[in-house]
Amino acid sequence: MITRFSFIGLLQGVWLWAWWRLVNDTTPWFPLSLPTKEALLYLGLAAPLSAYLTASHPTLSAKKRRYIIAGVAVLFALLGWWDGWMWIQPESPDRRLLLVHMLFPNLLPAGVLGFMLIPLLMHFDMHSKRWSYHALFETAWRNIIACLSAAILTGLFWGVLHSSAALFKLIGVDFLEIQLQKPFFVSALSGVAFGGGIAFSFVRAELIVSLRRFACLLQSWLLPLMLMFIAIWVASLLFTGVGPLFATKSAAFILLWCMALCIAYANAVYQDGQTPPPFGTKLNRIIAWLWLCLPVLLFLAWQAMGMRIAQHGWTEDRVWGVFVLLNVSLYVLGYSWSAWRKSAWLGSIGTTNIVTAVFMSLGLLALLSPLASPSRIAANSQIERLLAQKITPETFDYDHLRWHAGKYGLQALQNLANGVDHPMRALIASNAKISLSQKSAYQNQPQNVQGDVPLRELIRPIPDSAVLEDALLKAISDNRRDDNCRWSTSNCVVWFVDLDDNGSKEAILFSKQPGYFISTVFERQGEQYRRIGVLRNMLTVNDWGRLISDLEQNNFKLVPYKWRDIELAGKRSSVIPE
Repeated sequence: MITRFSFIGLLQGVWLWAWWRLVNDTTPWFPLSLPTKEALLYLGLAAPLSAYLTASHPTLSAKKRRYIIAGVAVLFALLGWWDGWMWIQPESPDRRLLLVHMLFPNLLPAGVLGFMLIPLLMHFDMHSKRWSYHALFETAWRNIIACLSAAILTGLFWGVLHSSAALFKLIGVDFLEIQLQKPFFVSALSGVAFGGGIAFSFVRAELIVSLRRFACLLQSWLLPLMLMFIAIWVASLLFTGVGPLFATKSAAFILLWCMALCIAYANAVYQDGQTPPPFGTKLNRIIAWLWLCLPVLLFLAWQAMGMRIAQHGWTEDRVWGVFVLLNVSLYVLGYSWSAWRKSAWLGSIGTTNIVTAVFMSLGLLALLSPLASPSRIAANSQIERLLAQKITPETFDYDHLRWHAGKYGLQALQNLANGVDHPMRALIASNAKISLSQKSAYQNQPQNVQGDVPLRELIRPIPDSAVLEDALLKAISDNRRDDNCRWSTSNCVVWFVDLDDNGSKEAILFSKQPGYFISTVFERQGEQYRRIGVLRNMLTVNDWGRLISDLEQNNFKLVPYKWRDIELAGKRSSVIPE
């Protein structure tokens, strides 16, 4: 088995190396479309892993195993093709950004789908139309420990190779070090080591059982401790209320994390349902009743998530967050059901886990395919908020649609550029056209697509009653490093405020750029305006929406500087606070 799996790993390593060449080479020896490239990536990952994870199982026939491997390979190739199609960009795409989208966003949920789908396919009984929880438990734990062991072994293997290379280099032999820097050898040797590590884990199956029991035993004693703290926290809500919780703006994540820990620890105690809990009878009953505190956390998590969606609409992260929350809800409520019954300790864990695994697999298939694409849901939600005037054209994130929402974002931008039913449709169309014209998400000098548009129409004064004088517009235009409003995807505002308390208001130009924004201060001198400096602050582009909101609501205060400047050696120095 070790030889066979090592050979499969070698083939996988060569496959992934060839894929890397196809993606990175500016003049590839075999040009392929982006969807085809990503389909090959998913195929190169899914087919060998399904071959590994279905091996050495006594109840799985060779014919059914071949069907599972082929089915998983085809399914993931199709998911990869769809994901690649989503990120096809018109004209001169940003290769760095596309590579990031190909490598990271969907690989984690796709990996989770694969780990859950393979045991479900392996152990579904066609005659009884159901699964054996014991078989699913054994296979899932076997596969997880085998992959973790193989990953650790691969890391140790590379530690040996690099140590040996350094040893040979001490005597002037650098052949091994040179080879280890070549992508082909890195990919091929990593595949061999990983495949061999999987095989070694399966050969030593008794080690997997021992590791599983040891890991579950360690985690099992954390369950009563975690539930005790949660019960105290729930009781504390009677005195503190939920205001401080929601004020953190990360309530849903924290609550989800705590519930996920409880679910993991409960499974460590329950295992396959055939091992009695390590606690006494009284403590078992107390733990079962303490579990009923988790629906309180679940309710608050849904409330926090609902508040964020109501305030800011759907985003890709919130779509995934709601999906995770749905699965956690199944776990928490399913486990809670058995707390009311006098059967085995949390006896509904097995059935709940099977139902949730099927739901999660179907949900992941929908989210990773056109059926329920998070990019489509998020893009439609943000467009609806813009048209309903829940968000202003200045604070709308056009760049996200351009570079982070795939085909749906591009289509939404094109619709905005063509004109929509909105009082500020001209500004929206202009910003959408600028975003569509970008060839890179990181570009600092976009094309001058608004060269003929008067600068006055590209800048919004705050307060709205303020007048953009010709002298101020000339000062902005004369300073080329400040005349970014013609290139910005959204968003130039001038805020008038008296900074030095002399009765004359200064003008601060806030210009949002891809990834950052510029704050420039202009002072009126007679009939002219002069650039006197920049506003040094700790704000980032993520603070743009709050910045505009605070300016509109006059929510600011002028704070006198604490320290005077110092003149040393003919030059002026200022104290910059930590």
